[in-house]
Amino acid sequence: TMVMCPCVGGLSHNEAEEISKEWAAAGADVLFHAVVETAGIVE
Repeated sequence: TMVMCPCVGGLSHNEAEEISKEWAAAGADVLFHAVVETAGIVE
């Protein structure tokens, strides 16, 4: 599973890649909720 976050100017897989703190936080939030939801169904 991958969580994709937008990069400034759409540039990715490059040394000049940049992401805003807000986009990183949104991606972390998605990942967190996915883990919590999955943990709820695993016995």
